[in-house]
Amino acid sequence: MAATCESENTEAIDQTDRRLFKNGIHWDAHRIGWAVSGAFALAAIMVTVVSVGRHARHYHVPTEQRQIIRILYMPLVYAIVSWFSYRFFRAYTYYSLVVIIYEAITISAFMLLIIQYVASTSSGKTAEGALARKDKEKLPIPWSVLQYVIIRPLVSIIGIICEALHILCQSSWSYKHPSVYLTAVDFVSISVALYGLILFYDLTKQELNGRRPLAKFLTIKLIVMCTFYQEFVVCVLDFQLKL
Repeated sequence: MAATCESENTEAIDQTDRRLFKNGIHWDAHRIGWAVSGAFALAAIMVTVVSVGRHARHYHVPTEQRQIIRILYMPLVYAIVSWFSYRFFRAYTYYSLVVIIYEAITISAFMLLIIQYVASTSSGKTAEGALARKDKEKLPIPWSVLQYVIIRPLVSIIGIICEALHILCQSSWSYKHPSVYLTAVDFVSISVALYGLILFYDLTKQELNGRRPLAKFLTIKLIVMCTFYQEFVVCVLDFQLKL
């Protein structure tokens, strides 16, 4: 049976109970942080709304723009959840599920968008026709990208259940806690997905010429995948500092 987590964030003053204008306008570090993060979140929301609105007004290529709009909502979701994670950090594990599920939607939308781009280069408007002339080898891991769409939300749901039972222990790397195993599964899943994206880019970069394929691939990698590796490294460093 997994061990119960030790208490964390047990300061004498519970920061989650503070209000922005409690006892007047007193701009301590946390209130400044809430205001600044809220301003950036609002800016991200406005940029997203404008970008989506432009696509909606010029909805001429539905098969492609449908996926683009889904991807454009990612900054909005990140912004809102990031602000809530700063303001109500104790409950982050629960509502972070929204980000994780939308990350899966973003990855699948990106793959479908690239497939649509590739399909548009063939006479039959199919990806199979466009790639038929390619020298291809069978992928060592089938569904290398789309497996992430299934595994990532499942790992998050299991993590939420463990958090509710007070056994997740996200800051612990002990084998007694589920967090280390869930992180390992997450790490393997996202690494396999990244490998699949690199292979797919190498296979289709000629068909995507003129659509800035490298910029698109780097954007998805930086937003979805590099953020995970960043969080992973920070957690490892935090654990090492506590030893």
